[in-house]
Amino acid sequence: MLLLAISILVIAVCLVVEIPRHTSPWSRVQQAVREYDYERALNLAKNVVREHPEDYYGHEYLGYIYLQMGNLNQAEQEYSLEDVRRRLARQSGVEPRGHADAVTAP
Repeated sequence: MLLLAISILVIAVCLVVEIPRHTSPWSRVQQAVREYDYERALNLAKNVVREHPEDYYGHEYLGYIYLQMGNLNQAEQEYSLEDVRRRLARQSGVEPRGHADAVTAP
C-alpha cells in the first residue's frame, strides 16, 4: 500500500513538472496594473493588441489603462461603443443591431 502511494506521488510530481504552463498574454499587463506601473502596462497591452487587433477585450483594457493615466481622449477612443460593437460583430460573424444591443465597457 505504501509503495502504491509513493508511486502515485512520484507520477503526480512528474506530471506537474512536465506539463507546460500556459499563461495568458495579459498576465504581465495585469501584474503591471496591480503595481500601478501604467506606462509598462500600456506598452505591454499595446503589444498584445498589435498581435490580436480584433480582440475587443484588449481595446477595453487599453481604455482602462488610459483612464487610469488620465488620458481621457485615448480612453474614450478605446472604449468607443461603436468600435466595440464592430469588433464584436466581426468576431461573432453577426451584424450589430441598434443601440439597445450595445455592449458597455466595464
